[in-house]
Amino acid sequence: MRSAVIHQDPPNCAVVALTDFDAAEVLALQADVERLANSEVASVVVDGEVRLTLRVGQRDIGILDANAAEVACVLRPGTWRQVSGLLDPFAQSHVDGFQWLDDTGPVKLLISSTGAW
Repeated sequence: MRSAVIHQDPPNCAVVALTDFDAAEVLALQADVERLANSEVASVVVDGEVRLTLRVGQRDIGILDANAAEVACVLRPGTWRQVSGLLDPFAQSHVDGFQWLDDTGPVKLLISSTGAW
């Protein structure tokens, strides 16, 4: 996976999309997200065209800014647990489609097996 790409789509909609992955990479990401959910780590980095840092916060903020080469998604541990569950279909087998992982902030986060949504 390790590919976080920002797409700017009118009107004023920005998306960080996790693409180009296999089930093993999703399992690794899911394990990292579980570590966030359990407050075992404060942050995890997903490298790609854009460096995406997943962070634990006191409240759900999401992704605030999509105008940089590095962005952060900040969510509470319980919300990271929900994100982990949303990753399940992509970790179990090849899934054609996408899933919104977070839409809290002005920039949305999704995972897409096809690169489209």
